[in-house]
Amino acid sequence: MVYDGFINSIYSEYMNLNEKDRLHNSKKLKELLRNNIQVFNNPNKDKITKILNGTSELKQQMLDNIDKIMSNSEKIDTIILHTDDLVQTTEDFSGKATKLKKTVCWQNFYLLIVLGVVILVVLAIGIWLACGLTFQRCIPASTNTNNQPYTPPSQPTPQPK
Repeated sequence: MVYDGFINSIYSEYMNLNEKDRLHNSKKLKELLRNNIQVFNNPNKDKITKILNGTSELKQQMLDNIDKIMSNSEKIDTIILHTDDLVQTTEDFSGKATKLKKTVCWQNFYLLIVLGVVILVVLAIGIWLACGLTFQRCIPASTNTNNQPYTPPSQPTPQPK
């Protein structure tokens, strides 16, 4: 212990004094006590004080580390919340995109049907205009009345000159 070292130091230094100084010289004894008190009151000499100072520094460092961990935990919680929001937004977007895709596909299908009908109507009107409403201009005069195949009229052969 510290006080054992203090007493042993005083005793050994006191024994190193000559006998006359030991018995009659109180100045030497006061100086001896004062020097030993200063040496042993120095906190750097005391092992317990060093250990306590070291533990207080370690305690402060641990508290700082705990504060950092708590700060990181809060940041992680914030990131988790943002991630959950992002997942929900992504799911909503995916559902809306699928619905929009189906809607656009049906609109394209309806558009193609309407376009096909319009083309058929225009084609029918064109044929009716070209052939007449009863198609008399497109069917030859000698129609198939006796269920024989149609033969086009023969063309006159050119006469040599």
